[in-house]
Amino acid sequence: MPIQINCSAPQFVGQKGRKLLVPVDISVFGAVVIGTNCQVRVSRVNVAPEALTLQVIPGTWDGTDTSVVSPPFPPPAGSLDFTVFPAFFDDFSLTTAGTYSAPYKIEVIDTSTGNPIETLPFDLTGSANPLQDRDVVFVLDRGWSMGGTDASGVTRLTRLKAAFTRGIALLRSTDTFSVVSFANVKNITNPFLGVGDGGSIRQGLAIDLANGLAVDRKSPTVKCIQMGFDAGRLLSETATLVLMTDAMNANASGHELHKPLLPTSALIISETPGSPPANINDLYSEGGSYAIAAPQTLGEFALEKLLSQILIGLAGNVVVEDPEGSLLPGQSLSYPLRIVEADREIELIVFSNDAEALDVRVLLDSGSVLASAEPTCGKKDPKDDGVTRDKGVLVLRWAVPPDNKDKGKGNDKGNDKDNDFPYSDLKVVISRSIETPNTNTPVTFNLIAAARSDLMFDAQVTSTGTEVGSELLFSAVLSQFGHTGHFPDAKVKVKLTHPDGFAQTLDLEHVSKAPGRFQASLRSFRTGTYTAHFIATGRPMFLKHHRHHHKQQVFRRECVRTIAVFSPSRCCPREDPCGFSNT
Repeated sequence: MPIQINCSAPQFVGQKGRKLLVPVDISVFGAVVIGTNCQVRVSRVNVAPEALTLQVIPGTWDGTDTSVVSPPFPPPAGSLDFTVFPAFFDDFSLTTAGTYSAPYKIEVIDTSTGNPIETLPFDLTGSANPLQDRDVVFVLDRGWSMGGTDASGVTRLTRLKAAFTRGIALLRSTDTFSVVSFANVKNITNPFLGVGDGGSIRQGLAIDLANGLAVDRKSPTVKCIQMGFDAGRLLSETATLVLMTDAMNANASGHELHKPLLPTSALIISETPGSPPANINDLYSEGGSYAIAAPQTLGEFALEKLLSQILIGLAGNVVVEDPEGSLLPGQSLSYPLRIVEADREIELIVFSNDAEALDVRVLLDSGSVLASAEPTCGKKDPKDDGVTRDKGVLVLRWAVPPDNKDKGKGNDKGNDKDNDFPYSDLKVVISRSIETPNTNTPVTFNLIAAARSDLMFDAQVTSTGTEVGSELLFSAVLSQFGHTGHFPDAKVKVKLTHPDGFAQTLDLEHVSKAPGRFQASLRSFRTGTYTAHFIATGRPMFLKHHRHHHKQQVFRRECVRTIAVFSPSRCCPREDPCGFSNT
């Protein structure tokens, strides 16, 4: 009986500008006397469309973008199973959807002659949505409790304004956003900015709106977060709401707080990690998240750090590095920037008390400068559209040159598949000029290096209950090109900060029979907010280029999550003296 081939090629749904691997399962079975070994070869029949190729996986599927071959194997008496990965990647017309179809064929090859023994054609079809951009409604709290201060006398509203004006610099002109504010029940005039693009002109309007907000102290001092939710949804029913609030709330009649059903995340301004608000679970939707920004556990730029991670997540980016530091005049600090072939654009975000005094550069290991942001006057650097600079934030965007990337175009011009990825040894250098004012005052900063990437890291911390004593559950998933699997040398750890500042490190265990997934648990024994800093390291699952072991790419991915637990008395609503129910 001749060798027979079966395959399953599912339709795919991808996204413009993001690579997607489509697993095609192949079974080869039957018996034939050929006296030598066989190979399976999968080929794309023609070159159109360029968006559909094949993934080269050295040691498993070697070859080119148009044809890959398996290692040799004996003729099967039973069946042998394989998984090949056609690849989708389309970076043209990113704002429009598309459909795709391409013919492929599977061949069983006699290695002694190189001739096909059996052939099976199949078609790969699918569609792609437009590139994911941020679509956000910012809901800003200016109610009576936002006049509360931290230990340094800074009000919560002042912290909100600083974080909002710095975070909004991350928006691009292709993003869509709007802003609403809310305050007390009696106040019917809350400033807002309607839906529009994320360009610099509208960013300026949004910053002016935020800076003009004042704490509403009108009587009665009854603030209803539901009013903010409702105002935001009047502007958009599809955007993700990002609520910035201290979570103090009163359920006035007609404005009772309900858990959102549409995409909503919450960023909670707090000065006391040991006393988180009890209404947390009603401030974000399923699939959304909340984060409590307390400086004691996250540093000076707690709000900015968490807001940027929310916005980065909305755009499908990942955090590569997240260090903090301070500089005196003439000083500099450097940090490794561990990126891989799956990373296409690097976004360096520097939050600082004086970003105008800082210079940021991306350097090769040889010292060659690949990208830089030098101090200039004004918000936009006229020399480089990839640089945004203001007193409190500096954003440098560097696109990894495409001629060294797997662009999925069906050719490898100028690329030898045995070459090393040339950007495996990068570093970010942050320096401060000698000629700066306030020379004796340190300039503090938080550097967030993020990547538009197809090597993604998602982590969560949840709890088995709301009360202290419940288990904290830590989970993380690594995926590459939309596919979870085995990542060589992968490790995931959590640097956990307790409400009282106590810190410990947990190593997550790989989940048996679930490649790319990690988990751990810990019983909570203090009430308050726990801050979990997840860090994943390892080597990519899929590489296009061969390399020696000592030169293999090593990635690093990070994210910060928070979780709150309460004493039993804090888990239930309590009545306000004025007759309103506080949660």
